[in-house]
Amino acid sequence: MLDQEKVFKDLERVGVLDFFGVPDSYLNGFCSYLETHHPMQNMTCANEGNAVAACAGNYFATGRIGLVYLQNSGMGNALNPLVSLADEQVFAVPMILLIGWRGEGDSEPDHPQHKRQGEMTLPLLDLCKIPYTVLRDDPNDFEKALVDAVRLCRACRAPVALVAPKGVMNEKKKPSPVEGVEPMGRKEAMAYVLDRLPSDTIYLATTGRATRELFFLRKERGEDPARDFLNVGAMGHMSSVALGIARALPERKVVAFDGDGGKCIAIDEKGG
Repeated sequence: MLDQEKVFKDLERVGVLDFFGVPDSYLNGFCSYLETHHPMQNMTCANEGNAVAACAGNYFATGRIGLVYLQNSGMGNALNPLVSLADEQVFAVPMILLIGWRGEGDSEPDHPQHKRQGEMTLPLLDLCKIPYTVLRDDPNDFEKALVDAVRLCRACRAPVALVAPKGVMNEKKKPSPVEGVEPMGRKEAMAYVLDRLPSDTIYLATTGRATRELFFLRKERGEDPARDFLNVGAMGHMSSVALGIARALPERKVVAFDGDGGKCIAIDEKGG
């Protein structure tokens, strides 16, 4: 992984001081450093389209080029403001896109939900006419790619992408949460809900840790997982899947364990 202290010094040198985005495990080194060392310069957004739009607003107010960080599965959410707001033929907003490239080649054989998006990542940028550089785990290469991207941004007044494959911006082991900071962990909270709702309740868990923890909770407790939907893709949209189920089955309770780029909504037995 690139030395993130140097990465941020390089960003400061070229005048990129404002950050907007949705955290991604392929960018966890970058995101952890940003949250720890530059929290006031960072805006964590509900989805990637929000991040692009907020970055554009920041540019309108300050004239500064910002950076939007996202997982490639969020490119669909970002597409609308990228092509109808930031595009050089509309409001011509320069910005750097730092994109975690999940599903590149055979990098994630056990996660088929990333395969198609991985194949589409570079062609989609081509289709949107967004220039890009695929980063390497080389500090000199990153510095040159960044300088070139900012120069092109300013010249064309349009988005430019830096695409980060696995291992360039992510640590092998994610930082562990500090013990005792939260009164209850996610897995414990999920178990608390399972203990208190009717046995015919329908449960959905969002992509990432929540799906795994619900799966292993059922195994540990010897319970039937037949009423669980483990939503391993569609980051940010699981709560809408839950809403569709709740609307169709108003007599049943539906619980959505959301997060990981998703907006939480409350769903009762009436689908409200």
